[in-house]
Amino acid sequence: AAGCELAASADIVVADEGTATFATPGVRMGLFCHTPAVALVKALGGGAAGARRAALMLYSGTPVSASAAASMGLVHELAPAGNVAAVAHDLAAAIASAPPAVVRDGKRVLTESSRALSREEAYRLARQAMVRGAMSGDAAEGTRAFFEKRPPV
Repeated sequence: AAGCELAASADIVVADEGTATFATPGVRMGLFCHTPAVALVKALGGGAAGARRAALMLYSGTPVSASAAASMGLVHELAPAGNVAAVAHDLAAAIASAPPAVVRDGKRVLTESSRALSREEAYRLARQAMVRGAMSGDAAEGTRAFFEKRPPV
C-alpha cells in the first residue's frame, strides 16, 4: 500500500508494463488503507470521480496491472518489459534539459492550482508565473534559440 501511495503522490510515474502492479491490500487483512486512499483519490482526479476510480483498489485489495493503472491515470508512461530504468532516465533527462527555474515555477503552479483554489485564484497564480517566466533570461534565450533554429544554451 505504501508503494501505491508513493506512486499516487509522485509527479510522474513510469511503470514496467510487463511486471508492475499497484495494490492497496490492507482491506484483505482487516485494515483499510486510509493514507493511500487520500493520495489515490487525488491522483485519480479528486472528488467523487477520483474516489470512484480508487474504490476498486481500496475495497477489494486486488492488484491492478500497469496498463490498468495507466488507463486510470495513476501511471503516466508504460515502459517495455525490462526497460523501466532507461525510459525513466530518458524522461528525467528531458526534464533536466529545461531551465530549472522554469520547471520549479511550473511545478509550484501545478501543485497550488490543483488544491482547492477557485478558478480565479488558479488563473491568478498562472498569470503571475507567466510574467515571471516571460521576464527571465531563460525565456529570452529560449526565444532567440527558437528563431535561430538552435538548442537553447
